[in-house]
Amino acid sequence: MVFIAYTIKFLLEKFKPETLENSFARNIQTSSTYQNIFAFTSVVLASSLFELFTDGKYRMIWVILIISILTILFHILYDKISNTNFAIKKYLQYDEHIKIVDKIMSCKGYHLILNASKLEKIEDRSEEIYVFTEDLITDIPEEYVRNFNSDSENIGLFADIVSSNIPNGKKYTYFLKDNKINREYVKVYYSYHFTSKSNQKYSQNINFYFVKESEYTFFTELYLYKDNELHDLAFEWLPAIGEVNNIDKQFYLELSSQQVENINEIIIELKDPTMKYSYNDYKETV
Repeated sequence: MVFIAYTIKFLLEKFKPETLENSFARNIQTSSTYQNIFAFTSVVLASSLFELFTDGKYRMIWVILIISILTILFHILYDKISNTNFAIKKYLQYDEHIKIVDKIMSCKGYHLILNASKLEKIEDRSEEIYVFTEDLITDIPEEYVRNFNSDSENIGLFADIVSSNIPNGKKYTYFLKDNKINREYVKVYYSYHFTSKSNQKYSQNINFYFVKESEYTFFTELYLYKDNELHDLAFEWLPAIGEVNNIDKQFYLELSSQQVENINEIIIELKDPTMKYSYNDYKETV
């Protein structure tokens, strides 16, 4: 009767309208109920069977067999309950992260979150790409960057994409901190992406502008895409959310139209001819 009562209570709880949070809380509580029901039923069943075979010749064998079977069943059920509880807790953690990101977006005027594949499509249809970055390690293959002892986990993530876009006439303009390591990275960038003659004729489409470290105020990478047929689009990289060294797990926030306008003004200010570095400058060093 106790088992039947618990079952009826569970069914009533199951079909009761509730919120998502209440549903998860109920699932955890139900898992505990399952354990209590199983333990109670096991004791009753073991006691009944013990009495049933108490005068039998193989009484102890039967008891040991029954207890063994019940123990195995309990472990199977317990594992399923534990896995369910773990999945629920992980989902609640991700749900909390989503709420945090949503608050950030609403406060800063962000619009959408895109993954790298979506951003790549936008880059494919853009004519000019402006990149604000502290370094160039995502656009240079790993074997080149390791020579500089970089400890970043996202080395070379976009190197193949950039290399394939150059022959398509894409214009890339980079703004990065002016320091010794970045000036070496720029040389490595040119030496890698323009080894083939097919790319060399597009060398003038790739330019760099060094920004004094004291004036570089961007905390993550920014991308501005220009297309004559569409309005400008800008995105900010979210390194803390994605998985390192996995291009499919990189995410970006779309900036508002006002932020895009501000970035365009910054680009005009940072295009200092004295801080420009082009392919011609690179050729003079090799």
